[in-house]
Amino acid sequence: MGQRMDEPDIVYGYDCTLGEGFDPPLWEHGKTPKYVYARFSNVKKCTKEICVPYPSPPNDRVFKLEQWSVNHCYWIYDSEWWLRWRLHLPYPINSQLTLTKGVVGPHYFDQTFHPNAVPAWCFHNELDCELPGVCGYDGIGIITWGIKARAILKDLNIGLDYKLFMEMRPIENCMQVFKFCRVQDGTNIAIKYDPD
Repeated sequence: MGQRMDEPDIVYGYDCTLGEGFDPPLWEHGKTPKYVYARFSNVKKCTKEICVPYPSPPNDRVFKLEQWSVNHCYWIYDSEWWLRWRLHLPYPINSQLTLTKGVVGPHYFDQTFHPNAVPAWCFHNELDCELPGVCGYDGIGIITWGIKARAILKDLNIGLDYKLFMEMRPIENCMQVFKFCRVQDGTNIAIKYDPD
């Protein structure tokens, strides 16, 4: 159904000061999230022969990435799919989202950009089926974290509890739709979020 919005889910990780270098900052000093959530939409599978045995892209599935203890500005999901979101130098700070089938499998999604081009949490797939080792093209990916979602709830004066769920959906122009629902009392709110 979605990510639970109860208070204990907010866990701060090691400090990644690169997140403070964006305009506006991704988070405050000391508030680096330990977990971030990724969701892909409209990623297409290449039709070339090498891609036939591989699955379709994992559109509309939410992945929970954990901060890597070796580099505090990397978040990784490592299972049947391998995802990495990273903030890195050289200046200006870059942000990159990568999706592959396993660590060494074909690439389905990748984008790196300078932070002033688009929001640091929204990505447009730059892969092309003509590239070797690529089985995905098109589509968008978004990253979010609990602190950002809870700021919206605070503005709406909606309390947090273990029965409140949040889903996020990407829109082509890099906006996000946050959907909050609480089944027991019929609360069901969708919010289009524009960072500007």
